[in-house]
Amino acid sequence: MKQKIVLLAAIALLIGGLAPTAHAALVEPDRIGINEQTRSDNYDMLVEDFFSNDRIVTTVGDSLWVPWFSTSSRSEVGDLHAGNSCNSGQNIDFNRNCMVTDEFSQVGILVAMGRNQQRMNQFYNAVIKTQSTNGMLPSWRIYRDGNTIEPCRLGINSNCDSASDASARMIIALYTASENPYFTDQARKDAYARLATTLANDMLEYEVLTSCQETSRGTICNWLAGGSEVKRAGFEATNFGYTGYYPDAIIAMLAAYSHTGEERYARAAKDFTANYMQAARFDGRTFTAPPGMAFKWVADGSGELQAECTNSCGPVMWDSHDAPRAIGMCQAQYYADLVDVELPQLKAYCDALSSHMNDPTRAPLQFTPDGTPHNIQSSHFAQGLQALHQMGANPGLFEQTLDRSLSHYSTATKSFDYAPAFGVYTQNFAVRALGVGIGRDRGAFGARTETVPGTNPQPRPPPVTAPEPTSLADMPRTCTLSSGACEVHSDATNGVCRAIVWRTSLGNIQVLGCQKDGGYIEVYRQSAPNGIAFSSCIGSGCVTQHQGFARFKAETSVAPPVNEVPETTPEPEPRPQPEPTPPKQGVGALSARCSLGGSSCSLVSDSSTGACRTVVWSTASGNVQLQACGKDDGFVEVYRQQTPSAPFSACLGDGCIDQYRGFDRFNP
Repeated sequence: MKQKIVLLAAIALLIGGLAPTAHAALVEPDRIGINEQTRSDNYDMLVEDFFSNDRIVTTVGDSLWVPWFSTSSRSEVGDLHAGNSCNSGQNIDFNRNCMVTDEFSQVGILVAMGRNQQRMNQFYNAVIKTQSTNGMLPSWRIYRDGNTIEPCRLGINSNCDSASDASARMIIALYTASENPYFTDQARKDAYARLATTLANDMLEYEVLTSCQETSRGTICNWLAGGSEVKRAGFEATNFGYTGYYPDAIIAMLAAYSHTGEERYARAAKDFTANYMQAARFDGRTFTAPPGMAFKWVADGSGELQAECTNSCGPVMWDSHDAPRAIGMCQAQYYADLVDVELPQLKAYCDALSSHMNDPTRAPLQFTPDGTPHNIQSSHFAQGLQALHQMGANPGLFEQTLDRSLSHYSTATKSFDYAPAFGVYTQNFAVRALGVGIGRDRGAFGARTETVPGTNPQPRPPPVTAPEPTSLADMPRTCTLSSGACEVHSDATNGVCRAIVWRTSLGNIQVLGCQKDGGYIEVYRQSAPNGIAFSSCIGSGCVTQHQGFARFKAETSVAPPVNEVPETTPEPEPRPQPEPTPPKQGVGALSARCSLGGSSCSLVSDSSTGACRTVVWSTASGNVQLQACGKDDGFVEVYRQQTPSAPFSACLGDGCIDQYRGFDRFNP
């Protein structure tokens, strides 16, 4: 028999008249909640129920994948985004579909507060594999073509744009996971933190317009943009800022400040808060709201920047799904208290907004700029957002508001409001509120509430910044085998490339690393013996028996994607190697083609040596060079070695590389 959950644990808190302090969990993890289970067990149950539908969350190889549905309540193939939203030129199904980092990052936060580190490894891998051209920041919309992930596919995200709210949530998720006491692989937890710091740095570089402007609130230098492309376009770009992006962007900067101690992140958190107050024209007393779902910055008669609505402007009012995330602005106040950062005017703003949030059974989702509420709801979405508001504004109402949101959950259908599916977007806020309420993310902000029995958590040591190699030739080299040892046979740098040959008992491993524009290093596997599991790295770029290409930024220290290992297994077992199969067609017989700007490239040279073939074309924007090598398992791998300054595509057989993708692998 279907049943809805009635949560009663808030009664004791209300009767006792106790409000949690700023440095205690909002809800005790061991308190009884759903189904006579503890709140902590409730959180794990909800996450497991969410993952039980492999249409909602799945994997592509060793990477997490969250298909993009047009609804948060169904998961049929017809519900997948298609047409202009996912214009791949192919039929959209469960093997070919789009993912947006908006929902992917929300899932990452839930995983980061869970107990399953294997899932977190899959999330980490996906962050790396969805990298855009903006540092390590992932592309905002990504395409899956079978087992291939394409971050910047033409027609899907041709300009390789990013989304700052998603970047922020990925930073939050990775820092949270790095301090999760339920995750036991410390090396991987350290890798999460390094990637989070890299993303935080890249977010400031690519998604924040740095321009010191005088305002009535003082000088503001960091202006949060919606993504990399509008940041480049400038203040007056349409949809430069999104109302709902600010809470997570502020929280991400507070987490980065907590982990690194770098003042620039605290300064960014303060400036983002000032951005929001400026957009809302908040006077310090009366509640007002930023205009619409998105806006641009336009100088008024005195030269001061003011927000002008560009999306959801007829009438000017928040939309019903994106902008309402700004209700969580006061969640940022909760974390600011944890890390001892004062955010300008936020406490006063939270007090003003609370006039609309004091009834834990109902809350508005939309506001006009003058602060008039609209679309007042009693729903899992509205009360989930409202619970996030209560964190920093009205902690005494947090549990009651949370319970109201969770009362919409049905254990019979494993969904909210008996919907056909436990979707991602609107349901996420209630589950996230529970996780943060019991303190699952507090380690990311220098505090911890819930511990694993038998552990003795130690305070996080102060951050240590190690000097990075200054050139490719100085970068460390490593080689590891599943059994036996590697010995350096040769290590030579010629121009911008470095070739290393390792000697093993089964044959040589050869890797090539080359410096690329923008400070990037690309690493290529050129040869390796069959039947051996290995990893060979130059700096932070590693190739293995399964992965023939890696790319990283020279000044970062991001670990390569991790191989999947069951959590109960202390050491990875080498994957069984296929029997050697001769290539169906030698690389010399494969057709070669290249185009730039709709025109064919001019062939310069085409030569083969052993199992490899190198092709060079000339264009008006510079040369294109690729190398392809036949492998013992019958596959051909294609490596990008030289690129022009304009968008291009070059292929050998069915293996193609372009300005975004430096490696491909196919079976001819």
